[in-house]
Amino acid sequence: MELDFSLDDLEKLLFKKAMTDRKWMNILSGTFDKRNFKAIPILGIASELLVKYYSKYSSIPSVKLLQQLLKAYSEKHADKHIDLS
Repeated sequence: MELDFSLDDLEKLLFKKAMTDRKWMNILSGTFDKRNFKAIPILGIASELLVKYYSKYSSIPSVKLLQQLLKAYSEKHADKHIDLS
């Protein structure tokens, strides 16, 4: 049986796993590179913020907190025209 996932699907699965699994976050925090998220750039940014938060606090932020971090990031980097939708 061959599974055929698009790059979008893989990026979403990786992000979902990171938001729900501390063991996965331990692995991701040591190897993360947002350039791996090319199909959905906002997931690369969100993942970068997720890894930074996890590295600092040793916990996975809530969805609400991650949304606040993304909003602050987009305001700080307004020149990059980040679409949060």
